[in-house]
Amino acid sequence: MKDEIDAKTRKFVDGVLSGLTNAEAYRKAGFKASTSGSASVSANRLLKKAKVRDYRAEQERLAKERNKVTMDERLEVLSNVIRDPEFMIHPHALKAIEIMNKMEGVGNPEAEAIGNLAEALAGLGSGPIDEKM
Repeated sequence: MKDEIDAKTRKFVDGVLSGLTNAEAYRKAGFKASTSGSASVSANRLLKKAKVRDYRAEQERLAKERNKVTMDERLEVLSNVIRDPEFMIHPHALKAIEIMNKMEGVGNPEAEAIGNLAEALAGLGSGPIDEKM
């Protein structure tokens, strides 16, 4: 397919994303350059190509997605810390409870007020309003 970049260019971009300098990644990918300066110039030119930019952006997006921890995963880890049989001596147990409370809005007066208001409104029903004031 013409829209794809070749393996050498993918290796170059992957090297840049792994922390190599542009010139290092360029040479390690198999591109030839007579000096470090010319490798840097050629690497920068290559990074400006639309297909290379698109590949780099997609790889960055995929890396971010792989590293994302969901709310459920975080709650599960925190719950496991709290349920640890050694809970009372676990150095992070209280911090885990504090974090879970923040995540769930417990102890947050504004969040609790919103929850209480929602419950009160739900309890009103849809009947007529009594104006005895």
